[in-house]
Amino acid sequence: MSVFNKARELVIGSPAEKPAQIVVDTYRSATHYPVNKLYEIQNRDLRTEKKILYGITPSARLRNIGDHAQAVAIHKWIKEHFGEYAVHEIDKHDSNRYIDGLESITRPEDPIFLHSGGNMGDRGMWSEQARRNYVKTFRNNPIVSLPQTIYFSDTEEGRKQLQKSKLIYNSHPDLTIVARDEYSYHFAMEHFDDCKVLVAPDFVLSLSYDFEVEQEREILLCLRRDEESVLTEEDQRQIKASFEQSNVEYTVYDTTLPNPIQKEDREEVLKSNLKKFAKSELIVTDRFHGIIFSVVTGRPCVALETVDHKIPESIKWFADLPQVQLASNLDEVLEKLEAVRHASQNTIDWNERHFEPLAEEIHERI
Repeated sequence: MSVFNKARELVIGSPAEKPAQIVVDTYRSATHYPVNKLYEIQNRDLRTEKKILYGITPSARLRNIGDHAQAVAIHKWIKEHFGEYAVHEIDKHDSNRYIDGLESITRPEDPIFLHSGGNMGDRGMWSEQARRNYVKTFRNNPIVSLPQTIYFSDTEEGRKQLQKSKLIYNSHPDLTIVARDEYSYHFAMEHFDDCKVLVAPDFVLSLSYDFEVEQEREILLCLRRDEESVLTEEDQRQIKASFEQSNVEYTVYDTTLPNPIQKEDREEVLKSNLKKFAKSELIVTDRFHGIIFSVVTGRPCVALETVDHKIPESIKWFADLPQVQLASNLDEVLEKLEAVRHASQNTIDWNERHFEPLAEEIHERI
């Protein structure tokens, strides 16, 4: 096979291709030169275009609809507030693989927006390394890391990774870090003190949909099944048993879907899943976006804690929404369900309160 065809196969990908993290630290190697050269050729028209590079977005293989919901919301926000720019999206997989190709088509005045989420820290090293690569590569561009839950563990590895990120982020002359909660904001202010630090809630709150669905008298039980959950299998059985003993009807759901989510299908898949929330009477969840989806669809929600500050800190955004409450232990779940069922159903204009001011602040930066 010729070098060109091999490069083309790498660009297109193949079912047997291994995850992108295997090349995170070798993105400038000779192996990837043909791939990046081909990327440059295929995107050469972008060299002269006024654009925003929107990087580290979820690829189809990342099946958590919460990640894709953020991409939907951020694209809408960019279109509304930065409409003078074209948007060139580079997903998490390609962000690592094509960094040289991206550099070749980027002008110094092109802003770079990095996807939001909960992966700034040593728990999400795939994304953290990709973020570092952008910051190291594009030193002449304004970079905005959109709302992140920041968490570096208090371990030898966590402290080592924090020092690496501090060195890289604080050396960039124009990096803005947007924290997604109060804890992350203060953490960034302390450790990334040479950066501009802002705070804003999760972008999915900016979305608004009207769903004409028939309300069902059942609870949507949306629970994690990964390392961030503090619930054991026995805990989950206990929650279900308490519902059954109280004759409470429930449906089990998770925001990680069984099939890949293609870029062009994101919004339709999101709407389909939001309808599950909209038609439910109440939500019980330890998923961050389980809470967000509840708020977006106007459904009362009882939240459960996870292994870090993500849920307790995110709940603070909803202090004016009595229909969203945190259960500090399993015994409180049924009690909190009754509380949110009878609570006032308040609303907040998230765009007016947070996302329009954030756009104005970033406009001043870029």
